[in-house]
Amino acid sequence: MAVIARFGTRDVCLIEILRADASTGSAPLRVELFDRARGHAVESVACNDLEAAEAATGELMDDAREGVLGNSPTRSERGGPPGSGGG
Repeated sequence: MAVIARFGTRDVCLIEILRADASTGSAPLRVELFDRARGHAVESVACNDLEAAEAATGELMDDAREGVLGNSPTRSERGGPPGSGGG
């Protein structure tokens, strides 16, 4: 796991799923918005490649900034569209 950015108590992390831990057909990468105050990920996006991970990182960094500045809910807490996190 690598922490890409920190915003207050929220970390945007890139996680590589090891083949031994992965189920068949699962994505090899995950980008998570981890809330240290809550002790768990509040949003998570599965990614098949680094381009998808880059796009997901941008979205989760926006969510982290909003959470720090305005304490807005994340996309998953707002009931965002499928694929926008929360898994």
